[in-house]
Amino acid sequence: MRPLLLVCILPLFCAGADYRVDCAGGKSLDEANQIRLQPGDRLLLHSGCRWTGTLMPQGSGTSLQPVVIDRYGEGALPRIDGNGAEEALLLRDQEYIEVRNLELTNDAPEPGLRRGLLYRAGSLGRVFHHIHLAGLEIHNVKGKLGSEMVEKMTGGIGFEVDTKGKGARLDDVLIENNHIYAVDNIGIYLYSESIPNPRSERWAELHHTGVVVKGNRLEDIGKNAMCIRSSLAPVIAHNTITGAAARLHGNAIYVFATKDARIEFNEVSGTRYHGNEGAAYDSDYSSEGTIIQYNYSHDNGGGLANICANPASKTGFNDGTIIRYNVSRNEGERVIAFDGPATNTQIYNNTIYVPKGTHPHIFEFDLFGKEPGYADRTWYTNNIVMNEGNGVYLPGEATNSFFGHNCFFGNHPANEPDDAAKVRDEPLFESMTAGAGGFRLKAGSPCAGTGTNVEQNGGRDFSGTLLPRRNPDRGALQTPAFDVITKVVYGSPGGHELLADLYLPRGTGPFPAAVYIHGGAWSSGDRSQLRRQAARMASLGIAGMAIEYRLAPEFKYPAAIYDSKAAVRWLRTNAAKYHIDGAKIAAVGSSAGGHLAAFLGVTGNDPKWDGDVCCLGVSSAVQAVVAFNPIVDLYQHKDASNAKFLGSTCAELPARCKEASPTNYVNGTLPPFLILHGTADQTAPYRQSAVITAKMKAAGVRAELFSAEGAPHTFWAEDRWLEPSFAAMEKFLLDVFHDRSPQDKK
Repeated sequence: MRPLLLVCILPLFCAGADYRVDCAGGKSLDEANQIRLQPGDRLLLHSGCRWTGTLMPQGSGTSLQPVVIDRYGEGALPRIDGNGAEEALLLRDQEYIEVRNLELTNDAPEPGLRRGLLYRAGSLGRVFHHIHLAGLEIHNVKGKLGSEMVEKMTGGIGFEVDTKGKGARLDDVLIENNHIYAVDNIGIYLYSESIPNPRSERWAELHHTGVVVKGNRLEDIGKNAMCIRSSLAPVIAHNTITGAAARLHGNAIYVFATKDARIEFNEVSGTRYHGNEGAAYDSDYSSEGTIIQYNYSHDNGGGLANICANPASKTGFNDGTIIRYNVSRNEGERVIAFDGPATNTQIYNNTIYVPKGTHPHIFEFDLFGKEPGYADRTWYTNNIVMNEGNGVYLPGEATNSFFGHNCFFGNHPANEPDDAAKVRDEPLFESMTAGAGGFRLKAGSPCAGTGTNVEQNGGRDFSGTLLPRRNPDRGALQTPAFDVITKVVYGSPGGHELLADLYLPRGTGPFPAAVYIHGGAWSSGDRSQLRRQAARMASLGIAGMAIEYRLAPEFKYPAAIYDSKAAVRWLRTNAAKYHIDGAKIAAVGSSAGGHLAAFLGVTGNDPKWDGDVCCLGVSSAVQAVVAFNPIVDLYQHKDASNAKFLGSTCAELPARCKEASPTNYVNGTLPPFLILHGTADQTAPYRQSAVITAKMKAAGVRAELFSAEGAPHTFWAEDRWLEPSFAAMEKFLLDVFHDRSPQDKK
């Protein structure tokens, strides 16, 4: 057998080499596996060629020069047949690597531990960055069906991370535009060995970040189509899944041990129901803050969504799931179902269509594996249920369930929820034309501001276009979709890159905006801290820029102020590019970030605080401030973090302490302020906020103080205060930016 043709092309001034792998000489991958790829190198497989075995490339890239594995030439995708090996393509402890445009199979006579592509990270006590997989076709992987963990680690694309010992984690994982079909057990999975969850001791050390799974198409999957574990704010979006749980029970898309996951703009159909599960979307246990939104679910045996909490597990919690703006039609056994004692679930603005001849459990509360414990504190509001079939409701023994302002049409079983404000029956709805298989709201229907429109979305073409949600204070308020752009560099002082995440409403705008500044005693924290607030405001048409800044004690005062000011200037400089109204920018922050937000508000465009980070000559003034439990008087703070930030204590540096305290800059020209503070805050005393609010009001400034009675520091992140603080912030910013000020601005 002749050796593979390996052609290395290294132009004189090129940063990397091209290694071209031709199949003319045979089908062995051995020589390709011997290449040690360097930053900027590309390993290119000839289109139309086919190899047998496992491709195991070596080497990593850098942030500026990733290693790329791709095809060259015209014709069919280059194909690698694993032929029963553990994987057709294996990546090991690599980063800054991109794999694109390959066909992978791994068939065998008998089931076994197999994947199409496997990424494996060892316990090296470090972060592995930038693993991107795109345009792959992966099919006929003969994994092993089953519900045990070893069987859940077989399938199309797998990520396996060793978190024992020193541990490891991943950052910037992109799985995009792949086609996966006819695989067992799972289409795409991310597994960490110890499965850290948001309440575990090693969560901060071991959770994955920057995980995005989007634009993939999956068909004929033995069990689950996707499972993402142990990740902070993963995004699963714009995927199309048909025929999950084809051979074994499971939900199509589920997250486990995650925090603030977003499952959105997906279409899932044909998930089979094998006596349990079978839902399109699943917020599984050990998770917090999962958001399932803007999805289309139809013809799934287990329905739209499953919310799971396992009382038999020490980490069996499920808290704060939100299910909203989804369309469900023609489901099998269930539509929205609870298994176990999930808490604080919100289900609102969904449209559910139950056609004739079907009889699902529309809302169902059940146990997890018959273990004790039902859901507690569940809100169902502003949903539309079109029950032309025989759908019923199973409340079980759930506690503290609230139903309000839902719309019900068609058949009304005896166990229809007790909703004092519900809307029922004609002339609110009308059937669509024959063959359309849906319904629409009549003109003037009081439900028009309640849910999504089946005619537009669920019936024929689900595009994500939504009707406005109902708002009792301002009537119909449009809630647009938004996009998130991560890791935007807004400055590089001294070579230290400053990153931001942008939350951008869809449309031409121009949109008001807010700069979100995290807390952490000026010495810790990250830009994801206020992501819920940024997402909420973006859904209301207020763009967001969540920033990081230089941290103490390495970077002392006023570096963090310079960076925050630079972020405002950067946003204003790039306003046209991102459809932002540069005349309407707010500063939002919590704790130390609240201090920085307040400082932006009280110092306006004073060039003294410009620094040299970015965009000099552009105004850094903000038009509104929202400060959560801020530190506005460093003398009153009396915390060791002062010394880290200032360089010493206030007693030793009184002039600097005074200069750094926003309360000392109050005058009548300040922008509107909203301060939200817990009265039992032991970190940043509530009295600081009361005093500065009174001073601003006396100066004629619009200043509002939201007092959370008995609440501690960062109270706004607690279940009890999350929605009230959202509502206060929402009302304030919309009033300020849309000139809907209360009569008494003081």
